Amino acid sequence: MAKRTVYIALVLIVLGIYFLVVRLDPRMPDLERVWPAFPLAGGVTALWTYFAGKQKDHGLVFLGTAFSLMGVFLFLITMGSDEPGYDELRTLWPAFIVIGGIGFLAYWLAKGRGEWDALFLSVVSMLFGGGCLAVNLGVLGPSTVSSLAGLWPILLILIGLILLLMRTLGMRNSGE
Repeated sequence: MAKRTVYIALVLIVLGIYFLVVRLDPRMPDLERVWPAFPLAGGVTALWTYFAGKQKDHGLVFLGTAFSLMGVFLFLITMGSDEPGYDELRTLWPAFIVIGGIGFLAYWLAKGRGEWDALFLSVVSMLFGGGCLAVNLGVLGPSTVSSLAGLWPILLILIGLILLLMRTLGMRNSGE
């Protein structure tokens, strides 16, 4: 309870300082541009809590990584243009799926590489999000996408290989 009060007090102090500076200096970016600091700060706090804490909650690694990357990504959007519009998100929305995949990868690494479902989700999220992003950015055209769609049996092969790998490593780890 005491830690929560300290966090709330610090947030209020930082917000107060920010709003005071904005009132005194009109060149300071407004809240419409700097709001991504909130998910970024939440992510950094979650990672700090995980690495500084004695009890390891691996979910904090996922949340910390995802929120930190999301904050940085949104900062690039809000600070990158003269007018902080969000038109870029129509094209760049798959980046959020990739960020989730990176979060699952960080979770898998923190957990000790035993959570194969997290690795699977990570790979699928990063491939799907990256593919959607490539299509939205025009890197992959419609003919390339239809050619790749014809190779769907490769997914069956990859899933089978992952299942065999999981079974083999699981047997080795459990001593069967």
